[in-house]
Amino acid sequence: MLPDSCTVASATPIVIRIPQYAYANYGIPSELPYLYWRPEVDFNAFIKQLEDNLFKKYNEYNGTETEKFPLFELFNFKKPTMNEIIEEGRSIPVHGSIWNFQFSHLTGQQRKVLEFGLDCGFGERNSLGFGFVNRV
Repeated sequence: MLPDSCTVASATPIVIRIPQYAYANYGIPSELPYLYWRPEVDFNAFIKQLEDNLFKKYNEYNGTETEKFPLFELFNFKKPTMNEIIEEGRSIPVHGSIWNFQFSHLTGQQRKVLEFGLDCGFGERNSLGFGFVNRV
């Protein structure tokens, strides 16, 4: 169980894909169906997609419709990463990032969603080993 005040750190890169329909919100000039978040992309895209992803997984698993609320308090960006995965015989680059997230006072609801995220992973591609975070 997470205490009220704590830090969690990514053990593996957190992968966030921004869907094409959201490009205009973040000033992304691209025709790709999705774009991996990187430091040159609007930070708000990272936060929005990360929180949306956690709430989506939490609600699907629990069969709930928990309304979204701010989950994170302080972000400490460590570094960008680039890995490659093999899909259907092709090498595909996957951009991720390493983070520390600090909390000074977690509410009960924040704690529930974040603890779920600690169990299943933050961001996307968790089944490939991305997005694992641990309490520091």
